[in-house]
Formats: sequence, structure tokens, C-alpha cells
Amino acid sequence: MRSLLLVASVALIAGPISAQEWTAEQMEVWAFEVECAALGPADRVAQCFHPDYVGWYAGDPVPANMDDLTASHPYWPDGEFVTAKPLAISVFDDVAIVHVMMLYANTQPDGSTIMEWSRWTDVLLNDGGRWSWIADAGGEVKLFRGPQGD
Repeated sequence: MRSLLLVASVALIAGPISAQEWTAEQMEVWAFEVECAALGPADRVAQCFHPDYVGWYAGDPVPANMDDLTASHPYWPDGEFVTAKPLAISVFDDVAIVHVMMLYANTQPDGSTIMEWSRWTDVLLNDGGRWSWIADAGGEVKLFRGPQGD
């Protein structure tokens, strides 16, 4: 049953996206998103987050800043980026807003793999010709969580 929900949900997400026409600005922002998603936690924090970043992970009582990310990234799941689905990308001069679904294969302490979807609203700032995340909100989508191949 869970596999059926996963397949149906991914199909619903992927359907309209494939027909979307992106501008050059939107493609530039999307390239940044995918590049950063594929980095490990330490590199992602160092290379992709703006120094003034503040973001809110679903379930956390308060937003996190760069000091929080720097302290917490060693404890992030041991995961491998699988894919991402852009739901919407808006660019306003040096600010972009991206709504995205991300899929990671996260290795559990027992060695098993959990496929984990998360959804994010990312706010990016183009500071000196380079995009970075200055704010975000999101987290795991429980509906899509299950063992690999389930």
C-alpha cells in the first residue's frame, strides 16, 4: 500500500512539472538547488547558506541560524541525494523563492536505507553574483517515508 501511495504521489508531483517552461533565471536558481542538494552536510552549510541565514525546520520550536546549522550538521542523516522536483520557482531581481520536493536515501544505524521525501520553501539571495539560501522552511514528508523498495 505504501508503495502505491509513493508512486501515485510522485506521479502527481512530476506530472505538471515536466510541462513547465523555465526562464534562464529560473534555470540558474534550479541548478544551484540541485548542486547544493548533492553536497554532504558540511559542504552544504559552508557553500550554500548565506551568513545571515535563518530557517525553520518543521517540528522545531524556533528558527535556526548559521551558528545552529554549523553546530548541528554533523548529526544530520547520512544520506545520498536521489532526486528533486521543483514545484515553483519565482525570481525577483536578486531574490528567488523555490518550492521543492527532495528525495534522499538515508542510511540508518542498522545499515538499512530509508527513502525520505522532504518539502521546502527556499528563499535565495544573489549576493555578488552567487546564489545562497538566506531563509527556508520545511522538513520531512511523512507520507513518503518507507524502507527502500517498500
